[in-house]
Amino acid sequence: MREAASVRFVGASAKEPVQLSGPPRRLAGRLLMRNQHTETIVLRNALLSDRSGQLLGMPARYGFAPIVLRPAEERLAPLVIALDPATAPGEYHVELDVMGHVRPAVLNVSESIALRVEPKRIFVPNNPDAPQRTQLVVTNDGNVPVTLGDIGYVDLRDDVAQVRDLRGVIGPLLDKVPDDLDDLVAVLLAIVPPRGPVEGRLSVRLHGTPTIEPSKTARVELEITVPAEFPVYGRYRGRAALVTADLEFMVVPQALLNRGKPTPKAKSASASRTKRRPGATSGKRKKEGGRK
Repeated sequence: MREAASVRFVGASAKEPVQLSGPPRRLAGRLLMRNQHTETIVLRNALLSDRSGQLLGMPARYGFAPIVLRPAEERLAPLVIALDPATAPGEYHVELDVMGHVRPAVLNVSESIALRVEPKRIFVPNNPDAPQRTQLVVTNDGNVPVTLGDIGYVDLRDDVAQVRDLRGVIGPLLDKVPDDLDDLVAVLLAIVPPRGPVEGRLSVRLHGTPTIEPSKTARVELEITVPAEFPVYGRYRGRAALVTADLEFMVVPQALLNRGKPTPKAKSASASRTKRRPGATSGKRKKEGGRK
């Protein structure tokens, strides 16, 4: 192990701490280091200590890409650390230790707003002018509380027409249309902006104004209303945002949603006729028992 004097911070002093800033998952900064040893050294990690105890779950050691320092050489060493995603915005004072040389550091944690929503694609039965309810599972992956509000109105376009147009554009460009063309069209629908005129607007309301704390998960109920002028056999698609999460709404005929539901099996007449009473035996067994 090298002695503490083998490497030092350039310009190190208690009044000039190392500055690292960014969201909790990625606080970045740079260290200007000098090799004071007569041999080449390699820096691979740094130690951090939080004497205040404000930072929960902070790893003691952080690795970074190896920095090779030849004798008397100075070099900037990039340093990126990750804290608990729920670490509140603010300024945190820690100590940084590189090969035994300690220097104060300041972590400037910025605000991070990040929601994770499931499902991202919401299928809505095409029952015009009839309010329907569905639920979303929303997780706050940021470091500040988030209050959800109404999504409002979502522009809808004819999904069948868009699929037909994409197939018409892609098909002639291929020498042989592959069997999985439908899969390719599905991918393009997810990344290509909606085309064609707006056919109507979907009303999407939230029940209440839930506030989700950092690292917490909540169930959110939506009330969705399909436009009254839509034909019940039509299929439409629209996109909207719930804070930082992107949602896709698919309005499809009710029959398509029912297609995947299992139907209860009816008992056949023959099965009901062959049902025997407890303890009943066949005539053949009775006959065999009589012979004995």
